Amino acid sequence: VNGLFFYVDNYVVLDEKRTFRQDATAFTANVQQTFRLPKDFTAELSGKYNSATVAGGNKRSQAFGQVDVATRKKLSESSSISLAMTDIFLTNRWNTSSSFDGFFYRNTGHGETRQVRVNFIYSFGKKLPAPKKRDSALDTENNRL
Repeated sequence: VNGLFFYVDNYVVLDEKRTFRQDATAFTANVQQTFRLPKDFTAELSGKYNSATVAGGNKRSQAFGQVDVATRKKLSESSSISLAMTDIFLTNRWNTSSSFDGFFYRNTGHGETRQVRVNFIYSFGKKLPAPKKRDSALDTENNRL
């Protein structure tokens, strides 16, 4: 789990008569969890959420997010197959608006919406050995001291 909590304060002065201020306390959160299941299966659940906030000048953004799921079956030491679905609730859609002195603007849209993917993975050849550890000049100097 990771996230970001922040405060935005936009104060804009266009001229003596046209000023505005918008502020918002907002946060983003990301969650990812992998589950080990019996019979060489794994599953993953991930999600993200962006709260309502103020963006650039006087634009307000409504909250949005998405939830993704996937499962993988290990077939052998060198192969696996997976099935994944993104944005399962169709919630990765943004809606922003801006208004000032009788002007109103709204923008709506969405990213790549729900997708279902099937992947087959096969590894050719042997696994390479881990590289040998090399001491840097700093490591050598620290050991000497």
